[in-house]
Amino acid sequence: MPFEALEYCIGQCNYGGRVTDAKDRVLLEHVLQTFFCPEALNDDYKYSPSGLYYSPKEGEIEDFKAYTLNLPQFPKPEVFGMHENAAITKETNETREVLMSILSTQNAAGGGGERDVDTIATNLANSILGDVPDVFDVKAAEKAYPTMYNESMNTVLTQELDRFNGLIKTLKRSLVDMKRAIKGEILMSEDVEQAMLSMCDGLIPALWIKYGFNSMRPLGSYVKDLQMRLAFF
Repeated sequence: MPFEALEYCIGQCNYGGRVTDAKDRVLLEHVLQTFFCPEALNDDYKYSPSGLYYSPKEGEIEDFKAYTLNLPQFPKPEVFGMHENAAITKETNETREVLMSILSTQNAAGGGGERDVDTIATNLANSILGDVPDVFDVKAAEKAYPTMYNESMNTVLTQELDRFNGLIKTLKRSLVDMKRAIKGEILMSEDVEQAMLSMCDGLIPALWIKYGFNSMRPLGSYVKDLQMRLAFF
């Protein structure tokens, strides 16, 4: 049985050309080794640790139908070579997406209309702009805490200040643009609109997460946490 040839035909020729990521290609080759191996010819060979997945013994077509119908409706992570905890992550993400959809639907169907959203967003923007300080003076920090062999944390300090400066600039720019767009002074971009809707739902705008730090907190706690981090530096 030419297992290597079969693996090459399936993993490289038939499907490999569609895999653009190098690590995904390695994963595909690894998964195929579970199926194209001498052990797969044994009657007691299982394709997964639980033993739920295997090649049914020779029989009638009804036997094969019965086997496939008894398979779990929702496959376990082991089918994809993953740990059971992967299911927790998947279900958490699905739950979060459902809740986000419900929140956005409530927002869009609110009785107060667009004016209420604009007022809430403007008040939130003014509050956050007042709470978040200006950017750090990185040049002054580099002069006060120069890079030295005996003080390696000085390098970390200036790097973190520069990183938080990027978040502060992005945060303030998006809030200022949001206020101007609400007033009709500029067009509202997609990023700013998404930020406004997230804020009205008490969520952290994705734009801030992109340039900042990951957080599972709601918007109010996130701003307080950000204040504490900035005060620490």
